[in-house]
Amino acid sequence: MFSIVDLLCIPKKRCRRTIRRSVTTLKGKWLIDLRDGAAFGSLADAMEYIRGYSRKHKAIFETHIDCWGNYFSERVGTGGTTRLAPHWKEDARAHR
Repeated sequence: MFSIVDLLCIPKKRCRRTIRRSVTTLKGKWLIDLRDGAAFGSLADAMEYIRGYSRKHKAIFETHIDCWGNYFSERVGTGGTTRLAPHWKEDARAHR
């Protein structure tokens, strides 16, 4: 199962191939690794996952600041400069 957030955030690979109809053009697809989805042994387990996801809605969409998700096919590194409270207003002004 993939939540809508997972579908937005999971690692994807674009690929395309030539198709010939009245003109030659390209057909594109997004490829995803199915191991990145949640798997369940029963429908009851899947339903509990969905209920849990619903309970996390506010955290996912309003308060979560880290990279969302833990996906089998991806390793997320760290880097950059630690941002402290004095930087926040400056960063917000820079993005207006």
